[in-house]
Amino acid sequence: LLNRIQSLKRCAQRERVAAATGPGLGERLARLVERIAADTGKPAGLSHHLDAMERLPARTRDALEQIAVQLVRNAATHGIDPLPQRMALRKPSVGSIELLIDEAGQDLVVRDDGAGLDADRIRNRLLELRWFTAQQLAEMTPGQVVAQIFRPGFSTSATPGRNVCISRPVRKPIARILPAVRGDPALRTELKAMADRDTDAGGPTDESHGARLWEILDDYECWPGRRLVDDDGAAAAWILAQRAVFDPGLQRRCLEMLEIAVASGDAPPAHYALLLDRVRMADGKDQVYGSQFVRSEDGNSVVPWPIEDAEHVDVRRERVGLTPLAEQAREMRAQYQRRVTR
Repeated sequence: LLNRIQSLKRCAQRERVAAATGPGLGERLARLVERIAADTGKPAGLSHHLDAMERLPARTRDALEQIAVQLVRNAATHGIDPLPQRMALRKPSVGSIELLIDEAGQDLVVRDDGAGLDADRIRNRLLELRWFTAQQLAEMTPGQVVAQIFRPGFSTSATPGRNVCISRPVRKPIARILPAVRGDPALRTELKAMADRDTDAGGPTDESHGARLWEILDDYECWPGRRLVDDDGAAAAWILAQRAVFDPGLQRRCLEMLEIAVASGDAPPAHYALLLDRVRMADGKDQVYGSQFVRSEDGNSVVPWPIEDAEHVDVRRERVGLTPLAEQAREMRAQYQRRVTR
């Protein structure tokens, strides 16, 4: 929890107004679970009871939303069993995730019916993310390893049949622990300058800019979204991530943090969709939203990289605010023709 509180000090930036705009937290998290289920092939559904959330002070609500996003993502990504395992255990084919806050607004609870915490799996993931060295992980107790689940950009599961509960009376009201942190104008200016230089130069992100993006993610422990650097700064960060083709690890880290930011309403869904397609293409997998194009076999045009469930791609694109695939294809072909005829 201390790691999570520390990160929230950086990520809870501007006090929200009481009137909510756009989809509510429950709807956003249901969409997050839907995306994760589609990507992992582990069907799951989210039920939620969050009426008491709206009665909390804005600063407290913001902090609890950040925690809820992380825990629901953990449950959907790793808590829910693969379908064959669920069938062997005679569980329902669709996993269940529940999110609720009690009527007094005291306890935030997330639970799933999945496989539970696996310290070895968490340890391996921490090593993959380069957050710790192998020697550091070997010296950590299982409890210390498991405690890392509250860090942004990481996911794991809740123990089956038990609650993952953040209790405000036990751990002090989160609103008192988390002072509101204002946006960072200097970081916003820096991100925009780096993105502008890379755009003017063409090609991939400059490697020094990629290294700086790593530092930003580590320092702030969250995606530099609209609350931290406004919309144009967040767009600049996304440009750097999208063009960082020389560093797949950086792109995956950005994708994980973007997923949380989108579910928190802190980044546009289209940013996540476009980077997901870029990462899947780099991994040799079919893309989901049809945003990535490659040269056709005859070299005269461009065509989409193979698309998973292509029949419904426009439905998925509409959900994240992208134009129909045919429209993007026309634009991409026109851009290609302009380049080759220069």
